[in-house]
Amino acid sequence: MNESKTGKEIVDDFFKSLQANPDLNQDVVNLLVSLHKKGKLTNNEIDRGLEELRKELPDET
Repeated sequence: MNESKTGKEIVDDFFKSLQANPDLNQDVVNLLVSLHKKGKLTNNEIDRGLEELRKELPDET
């Protein structure tokens, strides 16, 4: 008999699949995973985190 996964298990599997995907930017993935673990996965927190990641990129001018 198949057991249904809990919501937490589904979300955990989702984040594990992101981490295992080499086609994704792992800095962005790590940001999302970290925010999720802290319970801060909101639009504002994602925007702030992405802005911080952009600041860390080398200047291409």
